Formats: sequence, structure tokens, C-alpha cells
Amino acid sequence: MIDLKTETALRLERKLDIPLKITFALFETNLIDERTAKRFLIKDDFESLSPERGTKEETTELLAQDYCVSPKTASNYIARRYK
Repeated sequence: MIDLKTETALRLERKLDIPLKITFALFETNLIDERTAKRFLIKDDFESLSPERGTKEETTELLAQDYCVSPKTASNYIARRYK
């Protein structure tokens, strides 16, 4: 299982230069919750994998398994940007 808080904090630091302690503070004050973190991580992984045409559904299903969400939920998270 992926540690959502740590993984989100590391990626936000890498992508947006947000310090780790600020991200953890946002989690503690519930400005970032588990669902928001999963959405961000799934979208980020999908972008980094950049699946070719015809493999988007398979990639979405793999990400759904990794983050313990249904394939439909993962597809909805990704759909806002790519569909």
C-alpha cells in the first residue's frame, strides 16, 4: 500500500516546490484529504506513463489497483483532463 501523505508531499515538492512540512500541515488541517491525494497521484502517474492509444483502459485499471479504487473512479479522476 502506498503512503498517500508521504507520496503526495514528495511529488508536490518535486513538481511545485511546496515544502514537505506545508503539505503535511495541509493534511492535518484536512485541506488535503485521502480522496484528493489519490486523485492527484492517479493523474500524475497517468501523465508520467503517457499510455499510447488503445492502452488507456489497461493503464487506468492498473492505477486503480495500485491506489485501491474502482476502475470507474480512476477513470473519472483521469477523465476530467483527458477525455
